[in-house]
Amino acid sequence: KVEDATHLYRRILASQAEGSVTMVSVGHLTNVAKLLESKPDEVSPLTGKELVSKKVKYWVAMLGEGMNWNMRWDRMASETAINECPVPIVFTAEGQEVKTGRLTQELLDNNPIKTVYRIWEKHYDEIDRSSWDQISTLYAVQGETDLFRLETGTLTFSQEAGAEWKSEAHGEDFRLYNTVSNEEMAGIIEDLMIRTPAK
Repeated sequence: KVEDATHLYRRILASQAEGSVTMVSVGHLTNVAKLLESKPDEVSPLTGKELVSKKVKYWVAMLGEGMNWNMRWDRMASETAINECPVPIVFTAEGQEVKTGRLTQELLDNNPIKTVYRIWEKHYDEIDRSSWDQISTLYAVQGETDLFRLETGTLTFSQEAGAEWKSEAHGEDFRLYNTVSNEEMAGIIEDLMIRTPAK
């Protein structure tokens, strides 16, 4: 048994300092939408949208433009999550050609990272995979470094056209670009994925 995702989100956010949380999502937006729509409960007297507004600094998401897989899976949730998010959204614009996975095969057989890449290879006959999710996570953890460039603007969503980005000097959202080559970014990500945990 696992804790309901909405309750988990609310419990964690309620315990954090104001404006201290970087929220990152790398898949479908259903759980983010449910969080935003959640009502006050025993965890917090705030609604989900109020909790996010109070506790989250920004939301980092692997999104892109148009109607990609993560958005298409649950269009209503995507519309809610993107259009109703009360904090800036940082969305990753690149990752398709950043291929990672090959070095993970040097890990021990019981390593879960090695396992997921082997499953990918079994189904698609290639070990390397695009790395949008890792780029989102890398930025969420490290923040603004020399590896990235941000463009300001506004991200909106419609169930017909998907996500639409409008570049604006005073926009509240951000589009994330890599400043290094695909090969260099892949090397940085793979080095982190195969590193032995400290604990």
